[in-house]
Amino acid sequence: MSEFHVNVVRLTNVQKHPNADSLFIAKIHGGYPIIFKGKQFGGAFEEGDLAVYIPVDSLVPATEEYAWLSPPTEVLLPGGEKQMVPATVPREKDRRVRAKRLREVFSMGMLGVAPEGTVEGQDVAELMGITKYEEPEEVINASQTDGLQVPAPRLKAMPSVYDIEGLRRYTNAFKTGEAYVVTEKLHGCVPSSALVTMADGSRKRITSVEEGDQVMGMTIEGKPTATKVLRKYDNGKAEEGWLKITGQRRNAGRGSSFFALRCTPNHKVWNATAQEYVEARNLKRDDRIVSLRSDYKSMLVEQTIDSVEVDPTVVSNRYDMETETHNYFCNGVLVHNCNARFVHDGEKLHVGSRTRWLTTEERNTWADAATRYELAGKIAQAPGLVFFGETYGNNTDMPYGVTRAKTGDEVRFFDIWDSNTGTFLDHDMFVATCTRLSLDMAPELCRGTWSEGEFEKLAPLAEGKTTLGGGHVREGFVIKPLVERCMDRSDGYIGGRLILKLHGEGFLTRKSAR
Repeated sequence: MSEFHVNVVRLTNVQKHPNADSLFIAKIHGGYPIIFKGKQFGGAFEEGDLAVYIPVDSLVPATEEYAWLSPPTEVLLPGGEKQMVPATVPREKDRRVRAKRLREVFSMGMLGVAPEGTVEGQDVAELMGITKYEEPEEVINASQTDGLQVPAPRLKAMPSVYDIEGLRRYTNAFKTGEAYVVTEKLHGCVPSSALVTMADGSRKRITSVEEGDQVMGMTIEGKPTATKVLRKYDNGKAEEGWLKITGQRRNAGRGSSFFALRCTPNHKVWNATAQEYVEARNLKRDDRIVSLRSDYKSMLVEQTIDSVEVDPTVVSNRYDMETETHNYFCNGVLVHNCNARFVHDGEKLHVGSRTRWLTTEERNTWADAATRYELAGKIAQAPGLVFFGETYGNNTDMPYGVTRAKTGDEVRFFDIWDSNTGTFLDHDMFVATCTRLSLDMAPELCRGTWSEGEFEKLAPLAEGKTTLGGGHVREGFVIKPLVERCMDRSDGYIGGRLILKLHGEGFLTRKSAR
């Protein structure tokens, strides 16, 4: 249950910004704070006006109307004088709307001028050319799924892709006196000098590559292809140091006779010998990696590793990227940049990511988790039940205290679907089932009954540090009724299952999300 809307709204209950005379705060859909400049100070809006609410994770079109989202560019004029030139359209990486703190006050999205003739409540996303930013399926450092996909298990009923709407939009979805449960939401690198191969064959330092750029990647058929950068990460200083992977460069066209890749020990590199992505620390002499020929459009070639050594000379922040193919070429070498589900059909265990069912015959994040937690034997006791969980520890931004090299990814479960009845289990039945099978669950933060002002009481639970360890920020929480039900269409809701999420302000404004 997740829908994307860009609605015309009326600005009501507007409050003055506590730290800026010209700024004001409105609450959209009851829960989304939005900051705007008042009309009397040169802005476009005042209380009572119609406006378009453009929510977080919208992608605005690359038109002059949104050019202000990109800062001016410094250019050098003849004679050596510098001049700041404003953008004519927004840069690709600036088109995505993000949550921000403006003068220490949280704001979620932005306002646009309502097109002429539109009315309050109208969805104008298509009219204004605004689309939803889509997260890639795998998060940073997840094992690759390409080439591992298998047919879905044959079950009587399967839910659609697991997705959850935001609580801020539906603050009145729960009925007064309705019992609910809140659980923690779990969030399922190379040096700055690294050179990334762009789609046109040129190379850029990874620090200069931007979201939206086209770089070279590899398809599941093993062919080079242009792939879009969806997100770039600056993960801070490397705690484990750096490795240097070297070898002779053969049959790779013009250029040096040697290749060298510097990366952190946990960075994923394609091991052509094992036919899987492995952490750099696990590569060894005579393993074969994949590189691009200098005439990159013709072929990929395998190269043999001569040495993998610690390089104490590198002092740099760690960088990584997510691309549409989930890989890219760094210094000419192919590298890699989670929602999970498990079901036993009475004959065998099936494992899957958010959208794919995957083989258990080859190593991947989900199959490894199934082996480590002995899920085949456990889930066989409940055939037909689809267990939804989150594998974690594979994200350098939010590892939850997991030392992945020592223990591998961990998994926590948060929902169970009964394929025989076509329904999700009530929460207490979910807890009883996981307890009986010795399966770890997402941390429960609280239970309660819904009353007036409940959203304001619960919102602080989305903030602070995760309860699982690691000392980093909490992503937020998920809330659902103890007894499963759908949202009531008669109240103007979308009619899907009642389960909502709230991302914390700290999570949305953390460094790696900017």
